[in-house]
Amino acid sequence: MRRFTGFLFVVGVASTIQAQDPGIAYQFSWPVMPFNAYYDAQPFLVPDPNYHLAADFNARDGFDYGDPVFCVANGKVFYLQDINYKNGWGKLVIIEHQLINGFKVYSLSAHLGSIHTRVKNGALILQGQQIGTIGDANGYYN
Repeated sequence: MRRFTGFLFVVGVASTIQAQDPGIAYQFSWPVMPFNAYYDAQPFLVPDPNYHLAADFNARDGFDYGDPVFCVANGKVFYLQDINYKNGWGKLVIIEHQLINGFKVYSLSAHLGSIHTRVKNGALILQGQQIGTIGDANGYYN
């Protein structure tokens, strides 16, 4: 089973607001599209036997390895890492999203197969831009 893990903080505002500043997260979307083609295989904070710290999106048809992963809202790349050991998260991207009220939230995408070349520390990434592909945490989830 392949897995994609991502924290998703759904704190956006109505989609009728037009984004004037690309550095502000006006609305949030799902990291996989179309969303109804995926399901949450391991929900956030459900004991299994430990609390799971994210949502794992798997394709309903079972074939998701290499599918694109998208930025959930406008933001700045905060952290990148390739955790290459058993039980690790594999390639991961953390994006900082500044809200209209000045607060900041973060999205984390892990178990990535690849990270897009546009994703560099400090880079501005827009909602819906591809940040990587679904992977298997360096072979851990095959």
